[in-house]
Amino acid sequence: MKTLHFKVPVQLLAAAADGAPRRLRIEAYGGGLMNVGGFGLIVVDLMGMQIPNTLPILADHRNELGSIIASGRPTTDGRTLTVAAELVAAAAQVVALIEGGCNLQSSIGADVGDSEYVRPGAKVSVNGRTLTAGADGFKLVKRSFLREVTVTPLGADRSTSVTLAAANAAGVSSMDKAFET
Repeated sequence: MKTLHFKVPVQLLAAAADGAPRRLRIEAYGGGLMNVGGFGLIVVDLMGMQIPNTLPILADHRNELGSIIASGRPTTDGRTLTVAAELVAAAAQVVALIEGGCNLQSSIGADVGDSEYVRPGAKVSVNGRTLTAGADGFKLVKRSFLREVTVTPLGADRSTSVTLAAANAAGVSSMDKAFET
């Protein structure tokens, strides 16, 4: 099995109340075409993706304990992939960059189980839309397993974002419901 890393845009908003953990909302994949370095154009079928209950949120796809910036709960509506995540101490640089006005991006890492080449001009219905392959065609990942989501400077999917959830007047984060069990 090959692990592919798909990159997408990221944004953060205001912090949670004092003492409360900071939380992210990550629009990790918009469901469309991505240009993945070394692999070309790729679409991941979200209906064929196995999604764990929780996963690590990394900095720059680095598979190191010090690169874990959050733990998240991924969900999909069949069109997009989102993650509600709780930040850890190692996320200070990410928070500082975003609060300083930096527009970061996000990326997903997934093991590919089954894929097929979509030839130029062919149409495919996937993730709630119909895509027509351009002159180079694209790879359709039909089955995959989501391994991680990453915050990175540049991404392949420009339709996504990451926001730091803001606290309301009662000190409850807008993301609290995403963390209820």
